[in-house]
Amino acid sequence: MRKQEISQEQLAELEAFEKQVTDKATYCRLQCMLLRAKQWNAERIAEATSYSTRQVRRIQGAYFKKGVSAFERKKREKGGNQRLLPSQEVAMFKSLEAEASEGELVTVARIHEKFEELTGKPCSRSGVYHLVHRNGWSKKQPRPRHPKGCEEAKTLFKKPC
Repeated sequence: MRKQEISQEQLAELEAFEKQVTDKATYCRLQCMLLRAKQWNAERIAEATSYSTRQVRRIQGAYFKKGVSAFERKKREKGGNQRLLPSQEVAMFKSLEAEASEGELVTVARIHEKFEELTGKPCSRSGVYHLVHRNGWSKKQPRPRHPKGCEEAKTLFKKPC
């Protein structure tokens, strides 16, 4: 494969970008291209930048495809992996709370089923446990009792001491 050369315009662009760089990681990736412009090979650049030769070649390939934007890291947005908004989670647990107040036992399996129904995507059981914890629910199980149970009938049924 023929090595692609860096033009004078690209070199000027790299040097201009070098003055704007503020973080170390971006600067190291930029150095991969600046050193290539000085006719260094990938092995020598890898040794100087503490990258592997494979990573140096990937950085250089990304630059030739995308330009200077290849050096900038995309910042991850908070909650980027979130499936439901916090307000939707609260609404889901309120409906489950209503079921629990009617005497139904709300298990993690039921919460898991409801969560997948709302999101339309599969979710792991551990993710549901995180969801339960995040919303202040516990895994405690109440003592079994019938929701329509009568306390008077229970005391009449018991043997007097």
